[in-house]
Amino acid sequence: MNAYYAAGYGYEDALDLAALWNSSDRNQAKTTAGTKLLAHRALPFAPGQGFNRSYTTKQKLNAFAIAEPNDPQLGSRLAALWKISVTDAKAKAGGLALANQPVPSEHPTPSAGDAETKFFAAGYDYADAEKLAQIWKIDTYSAKVKAGQDLLSTPQISLPIQP
Repeated sequence: MNAYYAAGYGYEDALDLAALWNSSDRNQAKTTAGTKLLAHRALPFAPGQGFNRSYTTKQKLNAFAIAEPNDPQLGSRLAALWKISVTDAKAKAGGLALANQPVPSEHPTPSAGDAETKFFAAGYDYADAEKLAQIWKIDTYSAKVKAGQDLLSTPQISLPIQP
């Protein structure tokens, strides 16, 4: 690792190297890189230049797993946010990590329009919104929006009533 850091490589470079080499973690990539440098072998890119590369989907997925190891639901939340498959969301997030861009960690609150659309798409109607409004002690419109936001944010959630 000393050779790795002495050559000017840093933390973010390790993610790029791990993705390229299908390594399971950054430290393993740093150690491998340091060993190569000590043997006077070139690395695939100069320090700080890894994010300028093109990566395969497999490499992006690997980067996602390394960059976000402590949040098993993040892929699902990002898929809902971006309206794409979980695999595509993980690859997109891995690509962001490899480009040294932030990966969203929280699902933003869906818009009122999207939430209302989801409410009706889930089979609920105006009478259901009135029932939810009574349960939650809010107005009918707010009940539709809250229910739709809950359904969008957490797909496995069940509302207090069925459609």
